[in-house]
Amino acid sequence: MNLYDVPRKSDGHVRFAAYCRAAAPGPSSRRRVLTAGASDQRIRYRLPDGRTLFAKSIRPVRLPDICAGCRFDHEGDCQEGFYGVRMYRARNGPFMVGVCIQRMDLCLTLGEFVMSKRCAEVRDFREEEAARLVALYEGAQTSA
Repeated sequence: MNLYDVPRKSDGHVRFAAYCRAAAPGPSSRRRVLTAGASDQRIRYRLPDGRTLFAKSIRPVRLPDICAGCRFDHEGDCQEGFYGVRMYRARNGPFMVGVCIQRMDLCLTLGEFVMSKRCAEVRDFREEEAARLVALYEGAQTSA
């Protein structure tokens, strides 16, 4: 089953139901995979027939300075938070780096971004969260 072919709804219930159906007989070997410094998290399941299924979900992650005071940073408007940097190509223009899918006004050219406070905030946040997650899950099983 290709879960990306499942119709999407904004609440995600249709896709989640598809995950449950695919894993119905009883998946095993659960492994939670977090991406430090971004909203991405996945749970890895081993299905009874040996296939692997990843169920992706969003963690509430906010950058301390960039997200502070944002008009979208309240219940219902900013569900993904900081997902990581994304690169865009401006129409007939340079590559742009974005830190928010709702705030395209925060995009900078690649050259501007690598020299900016935004880049430093993203790097520092990722390093701090990685250290926090390692401390939080220290001793937990890390293979599956």
